Amino acid sequence: MSLPPELSIAVCAKDEERTLGGVLELLAALPISKEILIVDDGSRDRTNRIAKEWAARYDFIHLLEHGRSLGKGAGLRTALGASSGAYFAIQDADLEYDPNDIPRCFQAMKERRCDIFFGSRFLQPNPTHYPLFFWGNKIVSRWVSLLTGVRITDAYSGRKFFRTEFLKNWGIESGGFEVEAELAVKTGRAAAGGKLVYGELPIVYAPRTMAEGKKIRTTDGARAVISSLRWRLRLG
Repeated sequence: MSLPPELSIAVCAKDEERTLGGVLELLAALPISKEILIVDDGSRDRTNRIAKEWAARYDFIHLLEHGRSLGKGAGLRTALGASSGAYFAIQDADLEYDPNDIPRCFQAMKERRCDIFFGSRFLQPNPTHYPLFFWGNKIVSRWVSLLTGVRITDAYSGRKFFRTEFLKNWGIESGGFEVEAELAVKTGRAAAGGKLVYGELPIVYAPRTMAEGKKIRTTDGARAVISSLRWRLRLG
C-alpha cells in the first residue's frame, strides 16, 4: 500500500486548453511527493479532454468534474474534499504562476513551521504587473492587512499553501473568485489571534493580457474590498 502524498495540488480550470497541458507537464515533473487534483469547472473547450489524457498517464493526477461552471471557490472545495495530502496548494491553470516555485515555497513553509504560506508577487525587486492591476492588488492587500492586523503583502496571490487540517476545519464557503478574500481574511485573523503561523516568499509572476485570456476585470478590485470587509465583519 502506497503512502499518501505530502502535498495535494489543486488546479481549477475553465476553458484553459491553451495552457493546461503546459501546467500539468511542469507539475508532473516536480521532485516532491504530490497528487494533482484537476477540477474542470464546466469547460466548453478541450480542457476536459486534455485533463483526461494527463490523468490516464499518471496515477497521481486525478480529474474532478463540474457539470457546469460553479466558480473557483467551488472548485477548490471539490479538490479539498478529494485531497489526501497533509498540505494543500493552489495552482492556477493559466501559467501566470510558475509551478517551479512550488518546491521552493513548500520547503520554506516547512522549514519555518508555517501553517499557511503565500507566495507574494510584491516581494520581488521589480515585479511584473500591468500598472492598474499592480496598484489594485497593492491596495487590496493593504486593506486586508488593516482589517486583519497581520501584514499580508499579496492577499490575492494565486500561490497559496495550507496545512490541510486547517483548511478542512475552516471549510471553503465562497463559490466564486471571492474565495480569495475568504482565505486571506481567515488567514489574517487566525494569525493575528496566534492560532497559526503565517509566512511569505517572493515568487515569479507572468501576467496574461486580456487577449490571452485573463479573466480578472477592473471592477474586481471594488468587489475584493467589499468581500474582504464582509468576511472581517463575519469573523469578528
